[in-house]
Amino acid sequence: MKPYRVEKVAGLIKDEISEIIQRKVYDPRINFVSIQYVELSKDLRNAKIHFTIFGDEQTRQQAFDALNKARGFIRAELAKRVFMRFLPNLEFILEQSIVNI
Repeated sequence: MKPYRVEKVAGLIKDEISEIIQRKVYDPRINFVSIQYVELSKDLRNAKIHFTIFGDEQTRQQAFDALNKARGFIRAELAKRVFMRFLPNLEFILEQSIVNI
């Protein structure tokens, strides 16, 4: 598959997941989650969603747990918005590179 198609689909998934989290997921633990980027496998079957959240370590861990709990709901909402033959499996990864001061 052509690499620009993978990048284009990854950008689409990033935008849609960001909107789903903002408008559809009603969990106070993930109010300030920011999706940084999406790594998509070449066969479009697996997506690693890298995100950050402002707060201390406990807040970050709670947001990570809440996103993993809502993974099925987010994937179902994504299926309504993005029409693909195979919807990728979602894996949320908490980015530790940003240091909160």
